[in-house]
Amino acid sequence: MLRRPQPKNCFKQSRLADKFVFGLINRRGEIVGVLEGMRHYPEEHIWWIGLFLLAPSVRQQCLGQLIVEGFSGYVRSQNGRAVMLGVVADNHLAHKFWHRLGFEDVQITEPRQFGKKWQPVTVMRRNIAAPPGY
Repeated sequence: MLRRPQPKNCFKQSRLADKFVFGLINRRGEIVGVLEGMRHYPEEHIWWIGLFLLAPSVRQQCLGQLIVEGFSGYVRSQNGRAVMLGVVADNHLAHKFWHRLGFEDVQITEPRQFGKKWQPVTVMRRNIAAPPGY
């Protein structure tokens, strides 16, 4: 069994159980989208979307909204109360997309490096209703 060295301040191995990857597969069996999420981050009952990608061929078909709503429903079923994510400053289309889905800006970070560019990140959040009886 191979093991990666664990750098300081890295998530403990037990946190790997809190990571989820959902794929969108078309009728030909090709992966055309992916959503990576983490539960209980940055705090209990909050889920974080770390990555959301759709192939250009399936954009502008409301699939993004369907995937995010499906993910939010799953989060709700797991007693999640909110979903959060970060959008880099230059990604105006993504910012607009998440706003349309009800996400609100909660913080703008100090600029950080992405490749050769330094950009702030807008942290966004959408509260979701708890399941009945919670």
